[in-house]
Amino acid sequence: MSKKKWMRGGVVVAVLCMTVLMLNSVFCAETPEEAALFTDVKQSDWFYEDVVYVKNKNLMNGTGEKTFSPVSPTTRGMLVTVLWRMEGSPVAETEVQFADVAPDAFYRSAVAWATEKGVAGGYSSASFGPEDAITREQMAAVFYRYAAYKKYDVSGRAELEGFADAVQISDYAVEAMQWANAGGIITGTSAVTLEPKGKASRAQTAAILRRFDECVTASAEVQEEKPAEEPVRTPKPAGGSSVSGRPGKVVGDTGGQDTPVEEKPEEKLPALRTGNAKAKPGETVQIPVEVKNNPGILGMILNLEYDDSTLWLESVANGEAVSDVLTMTPSKTLGSGARFVWDGLEIAPEDVRDGVVLLLNFKIADTAVAGKYSINFGYAAGDIIDNMLSSIFPQIEQGYIMVEEY
Repeated sequence: MSKKKWMRGGVVVAVLCMTVLMLNSVFCAETPEEAALFTDVKQSDWFYEDVVYVKNKNLMNGTGEKTFSPVSPTTRGMLVTVLWRMEGSPVAETEVQFADVAPDAFYRSAVAWATEKGVAGGYSSASFGPEDAITREQMAAVFYRYAAYKKYDVSGRAELEGFADAVQISDYAVEAMQWANAGGIITGTSAVTLEPKGKASRAQTAAILRRFDECVTASAEVQEEKPAEEPVRTPKPAGGSSVSGRPGKVVGDTGGQDTPVEEKPEEKLPALRTGNAKAKPGETVQIPVEVKNNPGILGMILNLEYDDSTLWLESVANGEAVSDVLTMTPSKTLGSGARFVWDGLEIAPEDVRDGVVLLLNFKIADTAVAGKYSINFGYAAGDIIDNMLSSIFPQIEQGYIMVEEY
């Protein structure tokens, strides 16, 4: 399929979205009097109409009788609860298996439904992370899966190469972010940044939820009223994604024939690879972080996230690939959310080498439940620079610790 045809799904969704929004503004415009507004949401705020919308639709409640807490993060439990309410608060057929979802938690029924229907998953078989702030890429993935569950058209894809931090999108969320961006559901935080690892505030969630409800849900209802047309064919990237930093190919429209598509030689792009390990409860393991195809990193900031109820980061050390070139400064307190900063003054050609840049020593909790625990690194645009002080964007290969039973 040609690139132009491949992008058609996103264009159609965007046009339908604009049409629905225009009709809504004419026939369904809401006034401030229709909503019990919150003291921390003013008419001058960019998110004012979004909060009014989700409040009037009973999609999101306040954090108090008169507060919405727009700048507070949205938790994973909150988001699945919102979608569960949109679905009519159905009763799941299976019970919650996650140890961190309490029996009396407000989101317990929503988590049961979301995991049963494949709308959301946990970090491991025992951990859902309901109180964790949801990231923008996680939110894109949840909305994408929910749309697929509802059998909405999820074929739209936008090219994300224009965003400098597109390479930071986790593999599982690439298609979801392409779809969300194509439909105008999740846009950039600036003209050149998506911040996929950034935390979504409650104001941002209200805006995204409104766009989804007005664009995707309403557009799907409009499509159902139209006579059946030729089925939409959803192309799938083969051998990787089309996001810059993840080499691969896009299968063309071959008229139903299995004509092979010529692949370009794989580019040697810079990458940061986090190692994996197996361990039993109570043991200590070391996880290396390596640089591949080092372009000459002079400065770097990495943020670390992991399940700190199961894994304890006891110590860290600078890796041999940069130990005599860059000075590493970790956060004062080690834990999930820790930041690691590398600084250098100048790099000679002989100083540019691949290898370990960071060693992480984790202790596994004695009470750890068997499962796979992710170790995730992220960075923002401008956090990694080369010897010419130019920003570079290495691909990140995330790691994990597989906790085994005794």
